[in-house]
Amino acid sequence: MKSYLKQSACALGIILCSTSMASEQVHAPVLTLLWPEAGPAHQSFSTIKETGLAEAVITMAEQRMALRGPVTVVLGGGGKPRISQDSQVVVMPYEHLQQIEKDLSNGGAKDHEQRQVALDAFTYSLVHQLAHVAIEQQEESGQWLGEDAAADLTMITLLEHIPDGARIARNALSLFDKQAIGMVRETQNFWSSHELNAERYWAGICQLLGSGQVLDEVLPEDQMSNEECRVHYAALRNSWGQMFAQGLLPLEPESEVASR
Repeated sequence: MKSYLKQSACALGIILCSTSMASEQVHAPVLTLLWPEAGPAHQSFSTIKETGLAEAVITMAEQRMALRGPVTVVLGGGGKPRISQDSQVVVMPYEHLQQIEKDLSNGGAKDHEQRQVALDAFTYSLVHQLAHVAIEQQEESGQWLGEDAAADLTMITLLEHIPDGARIARNALSLFDKQAIGMVRETQNFWSSHELNAERYWAGICQLLGSGQVLDEVLPEDQMSNEECRVHYAALRNSWGQMFAQGLLPLEPESEVASR
């Protein structure tokens, strides 16, 4: 894991180098949320709509992420979460929420607990796709930084810019392979295709600890220490700062998304 985190920090250096020469951009991203006409007939439509999770993430992205162009988020459709080749459209299928719920169905948790975990994992996925968009829009060299960078930016976004982000991150991490042994899952679902495995699990736990969260997990001896996690998280937060709007007010716990 130490090598994974060091490589991640090196990737951040690429971002800083590629964005430092860019002219200052006015923070005025436009995000559009679309609900397909067939949406109300889908059982996941009301679940997502009632929670307002999609609108909350959109508001956060508009106010806090340093996006350079308009983005459309489509709730619905089939397949897995994805972005268009030009990073203009993010598709979040209802099937993804259903797949998460299916993955959780054999876990033995209570229904309301499963529902919260599923919604948080869906939120994580949406932020993850927006992280890909932000990186592609900011990163000017044309070098694709891949899943390591997107996973790190997703965690920083959740922990620093979204109310209850620590809970969302923790619940999403619970679906990684480290916690999913024995869980019946399709090999081609989102979690498998994005390599959310034991290594990523411990990287996420390290980031949670580094952000000041108190967790029951004890990092194995081959992982970073708690103090190293704090130092590493501070470096990640500072490096990824260029991916967010300047002059942000601190996000208070359980508050609405703060504006610039």
